[in-house]
Amino acid sequence: MTGSEQTTTGTPPTTEAAAARELWAKWNALWNGELDLSRADEVIADKFTVHGTSLAGRMKTAAIDEIRDRDGLVSWIVRTRAALEDLHFTDEPGPIVDGDLVAGRYRATAVHRGGTPGATAAIGTATEHVGMNILRIENGRFAEYWTVADTLGLLTQLGVITS
Repeated sequence: MTGSEQTTTGTPPTTEAAAARELWAKWNALWNGELDLSRADEVIADKFTVHGTSLAGRMKTAAIDEIRDRDGLVSWIVRTRAALEDLHFTDEPGPIVDGDLVAGRYRATAVHRGGTPGATAAIGTATEHVGMNILRIENGRFAEYWTVADTLGLLTQLGVITS
């Protein structure tokens, strides 16, 4: 991070960093259901690549290594929100901007609504997990996404994995 982007030193963020933070907020709003998915083109590039852990695959909400465009990502969001109702991501901390990359840690809360293979948790079970995201900006929209989540913690809460 360059000194012009650091906010802890009292130096105001650059316009680019401010725009990246605004884009990050819209990203969270898409996942949180606060920004209509029909506006995903404001946030997500036409071509979009995901790199991540197996959480989506284990929950059967997406084959993330096959997501290649905005529609694939939107489909993943829809299926994830169906399995985890009231899904809400909160930054802890973030976002941190470095050039064309924006990163942050999140805490996600939701309510289990079924559909996860092997889940034994009762419908209505509250869940919480943490993770980290890094997104790359290209032409004012996110084009690439790296994510890692506490898969073990969430699958344990859902009863897919037992001690």
